[in-house]
Amino acid sequence: TWKNVFTIFTCLASCIAVMSFFIGIPRLSRILAFPVSICMLTYDLASSSVAGVINEIFAILSSIVGIIRLDVKGAEKMKYITSESAKNEYLSENS
Repeated sequence: TWKNVFTIFTCLASCIAVMSFFIGIPRLSRILAFPVSICMLTYDLASSSVAGVINEIFAILSSIVGIIRLDVKGAEKMKYITSESAKNEYLSENS
């Protein structure tokens, strides 16, 4: 429901989240978690929701850890895997 202009941020965050999960690419979902969290964080700050702010801080930190662990370090590990079947197995385990 419409409360003020900040309610647009929740709608935008929801739309981005649905699209990122529908596409089904885990790396893209981790990247798109940032705009979703920023939109929700903006709304939570405008609404003075302490619990919401804490939740979004955890969501942002979780996205950062996932990107570093799976996308950055995982990409480094992929350089040393030579066979195609081993690469596919590694990707399926870490998606």
